Amino acid sequence: MRIKMKRFLGILLSFVLALGMMPGMSLTAWAEEKSVTFTNTGTRDGITVVADFYMRDAFFINSGCSVTISSSNYDIIKIEVTDAGVYSGRFNDSHIGVSTGTQSIQGSILTVTDINAKSVKLLGINGNNYWTASQIVVYYSSGPDKSALNDAITAAETLYNSIKDDTTYSTIAATLKTAIDAAKDVAGSDTADQDAVDAATTAITTAKTNAEAAKKDVDDTTEAKHQHTIVRVDEVEPGCETNGYKTHYKCTECGMLFEDKPGQVQISEKDIIIKATGHKWDDGVITQEATYDETGIKTYTC
Repeated sequence: MRIKMKRFLGILLSFVLALGMMPGMSLTAWAEEKSVTFTNTGTRDGITVVADFYMRDAFFINSGCSVTISSSNYDIIKIEVTDAGVYSGRFNDSHIGVSTGTQSIQGSILTVTDINAKSVKLLGINGNNYWTASQIVVYYSSGPDKSALNDAITAAETLYNSIKDDTTYSTIAATLKTAIDAAKDVAGSDTADQDAVDAATTAITTAKTNAEAAKKDVDDTTEAKHQHTIVRVDEVEPGCETNGYKTHYKCTECGMLFEDKPGQVQISEKDIIIKATGHKWDDGVITQEATYDETGIKTYTC
């Protein structure tokens, strides 16, 4: 039974993901939910609770009045009113309503779900009765998933840093920097929703791709115009502390390295380096005998 249930959940998850891929449908990825608890009115974590009437540490709402709960940044997902009660009547749907969402009452706990809005009201709606509560717990989204956007910004910055100091790519670098700054504005925003984050991710990724293509065009054009002047560089043996290098060929104008004299096989510096050998000491020779008064000296030679 457990295996069947796992298989069913796997199929269900695949179906949900497939729906998110279909045209006209979207699958929003939100970060972990957060919550904040109020025992009176006030503002915490970007959530504000304002009551028409309150008494001491409890909420005290008369008929026709309300508790307004609003978020400055992200959508409110759910609220829970705990230790709730009604004077002169029962705590039920006839005594309380909500401006949005779906409410349910179990004992002394009122739960409102499916809110998905930045503001919701709890309403006193029956006669002269009033209701009270010891606290309200507000659950809210901690914002859109910005991980892909931040990764894209990092990749674009890596490219930008590699070309920004070369005047050959000044126009490309300037265009890419503008795109990076725009993406950072969205990444640092407290009000950007998932659609805005996704659009910024696409924009900065496209800007990086365009910059890479433009750089390649410049490189290809520059290489086509340049005629290498190639000379042979003989091998240098490594020392104890210094690297040597293999025989290779180098263009005296652009500094490119090649494996062959015609310059058909380009190589990098790491391909020709011969690492330092390190010191190899002998067994040592006594160069000053020890006496009763002085320490002797033994000299080692590499």
